[in-house]
Amino acid sequence: MMSRLGRVETALAVGFALRLLWVLAVPVVLFSDPAAYSEMARNLLDHGVYGFEPDAPNATWPPGTSAFYAVLFALPGPDVVASKTANVILSVLNIWLTW
Repeated sequence: MMSRLGRVETALAVGFALRLLWVLAVPVVLFSDPAAYSEMARNLLDHGVYGFEPDAPNATWPPGTSAFYAVLFALPGPDVVASKTANVILSVLNIWLTW
């Protein structure tokens, strides 16, 4: 019989593997909310302005996700890889937190 710890580790491993397969198999097509958050994150990082346009601040969207993406986009490497990696890590962390 598997101990509680063994079940958690198994759930985390399976969850990570499934998410990794999804990340590798499904291409990213930004539209709607993800596209908006990405665009505002890029403007925040590149121009220091939170909004759709570099010269027009706009606070009609909540800043949390865009600010998080701006931090990720500041890391070396492609933006898509950074955001996919963060989503996998946060999702697997969510499995552990809700176990």
